[in-house]
Amino acid sequence: MCTSLNRVKDQGTLLRALRVLADRGRDFHLDVVGEDTLGGEIETLAAELGVAKHIRFHGFLPQRELRRVVEAAHVAVVSSRHEAGPLVVLEAAAVGVPTVGTAVGHIAEWSPQAAVAVPCLDPGALAGALERVLADEDLRLLLAAEAQRRAEREDAEHTAREFAALYADLAGQH
Repeated sequence: MCTSLNRVKDQGTLLRALRVLADRGRDFHLDVVGEDTLGGEIETLAAELGVAKHIRFHGFLPQRELRRVVEAAHVAVVSSRHEAGPLVVLEAAAVGVPTVGTAVGHIAEWSPQAAVAVPCLDPGALAGALERVLADEDLRLLLAAEAQRRAEREDAEHTAREFAALYADLAGQH
């Protein structure tokens, strides 16, 4: 799941992780959601890596359709090089879907109790983390429950309070 296909989201690392899973004989399906800002480059790479048959590229989806895709997922995957959030982690957590991904934003903050984080640009680590979570239903459900709890607790009001406290603290230091 993605919000857009672009260099920051680094779907190339994700596709290479899928190649590792395929080489290990793992069966999987990936839904990729988001506007393609790279002119088909990611779909071309999926074909070149031989993983296109495992992927459905949806393009942009309105929220109600996106929700159906997220709810049907076993795990959300993020391969970004950097993120402030990312919002997809919260969307997945809200419906009880855990996230495996690169150590950015909520993934880095929530790991290891509510997400599984791996280094950026490391397809092998991403594949290994996906394999571990998908093979261990108890772990997947524990991650999902804790992620959902955090998503419900860390809503917009919580975020606004945290930023206000941070700004007040910074203003007091000058």
